[in-house]
Amino acid sequence: MIVMPKSRAAFVEIPRTASQAMKKFFREQLGGKVVPAKRQHFCRLPRACRGYKIMCGVRNPYARAYSHYIRRLMRESLSQRQLSFEEFLDTARGERSIQHYLRVAGVLRADILIRFEGLPRSFRQAVRKIAPKAVPRLLPHVGMRTGHGWQGFFTQARADLVWRMSKGDFKKYDYDRDSWRQG
Repeated sequence: MIVMPKSRAAFVEIPRTASQAMKKFFREQLGGKVVPAKRQHFCRLPRACRGYKIMCGVRNPYARAYSHYIRRLMRESLSQRQLSFEEFLDTARGERSIQHYLRVAGVLRADILIRFEGLPRSFRQAVRKIAPKAVPRLLPHVGMRTGHGWQGFFTQARADLVWRMSKGDFKKYDYDRDSWRQG
């Protein structure tokens, strides 16, 4: 989590939503401070920051699941047997929802959503709401690129697994249950 006292805003980091790039921008351009946590993504909004505008990134749950899978493959050593996408989804049944990360942070909802699917524009709009003079022309990429071609990894059975894990995110953030078929 990054808090930005001058802007009276906080950014709750949601994994696999371009959060590394956003955190970097908020730290370097808006003087954001990292909230210490015992585990990454598991920190609470400090009391002094109550009343701040809360921001977070959101991403199509299918694309987010695929991105988690690719990241896991990249982190596993070549000597380990790599999981198939089905095995990964089966073991990822406890995958954390966006709402989970907001609850852990001690907030009920985000005031500003930054949509991964329209990231450059969505990010500029979000920054304009908290720091109108700091709107970036672009958001530099940080980390791994894991989001392209995800639709081809899905079958009805795989999509059903992700739907069951992330039903709340589909509904709350207006993602189409059949979006895995589009592409």
